[in-house]
Amino acid sequence: MTEIAEIVPNLDPDLAAQTAAHFGVSPIIHSKDYIMHFLFFKSVISKNETAVLNYYFGNALNCMKNLGTVIDLADRHTDKKPEKVKLLEFASGYGRLTRHLVNDSRYELTGCDIHDEAIDFLENTLSVNAFKSTLNPDDFSTPESYDVVFALSFFSHIPKKNWKPWLNALFKSVAPGGLLIFTTHGQTSRDKHFPDKEFDSEGFHFYADTDQEDIDMEFYGTTVTRPDYVLNQMDAGMQMGVFIEGLWWNHQDVYAIRKLA
Repeated sequence: MTEIAEIVPNLDPDLAAQTAAHFGVSPIIHSKDYIMHFLFFKSVISKNETAVLNYYFGNALNCMKNLGTVIDLADRHTDKKPEKVKLLEFASGYGRLTRHLVNDSRYELTGCDIHDEAIDFLENTLSVNAFKSTLNPDDFSTPESYDVVFALSFFSHIPKKNWKPWLNALFKSVAPGGLLIFTTHGQTSRDKHFPDKEFDSEGFHFYADTDQEDIDMEFYGTTVTRPDYVLNQMDAGMQMGVFIEGLWWNHQDVYAIRKLA
């Protein structure tokens, strides 16, 4: 695997190691980590290596804290809570969040991603059990069920034909009484980042733009959904536990859907 300094040749390797150490996580970043590429070459903080590193590691820590907050809110009226939360991190990518989750004793963690190299990295570098996802939701299955299935910024990229099928496919992997937690580009995202995009009559908009250049736009682009669209995709057995508008990155909505026993 590749040290971050080999991905971005001008980056100070000592600074990278020191920043990762500050957050208590592995400093090793895969050479195909698209989030790091975006931060260093395309973002508003690009070329400022201190800012890039602090955001890469620190924002992921904030994501883990957000996840814990949402789980606690959803479980606030639950009498029986597992000592270990069996957590599936769906669409893990190359482990920006995973490297934090694996250090949290609250979770029994499994990763999942569409990329073979990501699975190899999760398993052999971050020491996380992981399995490969599928492009087609009808082909997706998991080796077991989970207390929490978490999909961060996945439904913010799925075209309409696969949106509800993916909701159903992931929900099947939730244990009775468990939670499916996911984020979306909602109204706040639209107002802040996509003001020229218009919702259709159902509250949905998809367009062909993505940071995942190796995935066909038939399966992955950019999606914006109003909350009423999301609510209308829910079937019997799905109970809304938590909805917070604009929580993630100050614009993405988060949903926690309970599987009724």
